[in-house]
Amino acid sequence: MKLGIVTYHSCLNEGAILQASCLSSALKERLPGSEVEIVDYRYPSERKAYGPVDDRRKKALSEFVEHVLPLSRERFEDEDPRRAHEFIGKNYDMLVVGSDEVWRLEYMRRLGGLRVDRGSPWTPPFPNIYWPNGQVEIMKTAYGASVGGTDWRMIPRSDKRQMREALLGFSSIGVRDSRTSSFLRWLDPALEARSEDVPDPTFALDWLSKVNREGVRRKLENAGVDFRRQRLGIVLMDSPWLQRIVEDFRAKGFQIIGLSIPNRFSDVELFREGFTPLEWGSVFGLMDACLTQRMHPSICSILGGTPVAVLDFYGNAFDEESKLSDLMRTFGLVEYYYRYERNKASFSDMLATCRRAIETPWPEEKVQEVVKGLQGRARKFIDGLTAGQRR
Repeated sequence: MKLGIVTYHSCLNEGAILQASCLSSALKERLPGSEVEIVDYRYPSERKAYGPVDDRRKKALSEFVEHVLPLSRERFEDEDPRRAHEFIGKNYDMLVVGSDEVWRLEYMRRLGGLRVDRGSPWTPPFPNIYWPNGQVEIMKTAYGASVGGTDWRMIPRSDKRQMREALLGFSSIGVRDSRTSSFLRWLDPALEARSEDVPDPTFALDWLSKVNREGVRRKLENAGVDFRRQRLGIVLMDSPWLQRIVEDFRAKGFQIIGLSIPNRFSDVELFREGFTPLEWGSVFGLMDACLTQRMHPSICSILGGTPVAVLDFYGNAFDEESKLSDLMRTFGLVEYYYRYERNKASFSDMLATCRRAIETPWPEEKVQEVVKGLQGRARKFIDGLTAGQRR
């Protein structure tokens, strides 16, 4: 079979590219003899929002996308998905939608609520490539699809009907988080009943074994990382509270290593260094502890055996669970998770959560058992894609 994937693969974000690489590799590994490609669709507004490739970090990510990912021979940079859908229908036997927040949508009310505008620089307006309709007549499946923080109460009825019809045409639906299951239930309870929970594709295979860890260590040392000291990796935005937390760790002797999100309180700034997505993911395993507010740094810390505290700043309109809370609950790590709620936020509680990453024993054996279980679940789902087990 020839499989095409539509996902977020070209944005200058390490986690997005990493999951795209892992999904394409896992499909190839588990479906021997199949040809796997990522449909090279690039949303113009998103590319503009990320800006030009003007530093070592962006260059390394761009080169990985262009030269390592298995991209389709044709590239699409249209906001209208019809040309890409036509290409998909003619060139593949199966379409895989996902992973990541491919079903995230943003609707904004205008003119006193009388008009609803669709889209933002980060989310293609509906309909988009991630909602293939009847024009794509091949087998369709979703792996690890997510709606993120979408407020689906704002979705017009006409769009809801089109979304429902599109997903009813899928042979199987694998979702990454409980919010997406709730969204499917809102579209049609039959869609939720047909869906399965699957882990992020970074759990589907042992990609860390492919990384030259000694080479990554040398890069870190050249950037100023001191392996004679305790190292705290952080993926945190600028804020007074977070700066105070970081200062608490610095006072305990930690060197502060900043990745991905630029801030003003890191001892070593790796925001513009040239790591491939796999190298970037391995960095978290070379830290003594990590603090993060993002999904894939959390996953990479867990896979690397590094204690991590997760700070969740991403609320949603329904006050439901998030992808981060789902992740930490799956691993039984809720004591290392803090959800920030503006009206209930407590600095002392947030600091206590972060301190647990260095003050309490990390349950590594239990964590690795869960990793093995997630790997098995991912492989089982992928193995069944072509076995005629799902309709």
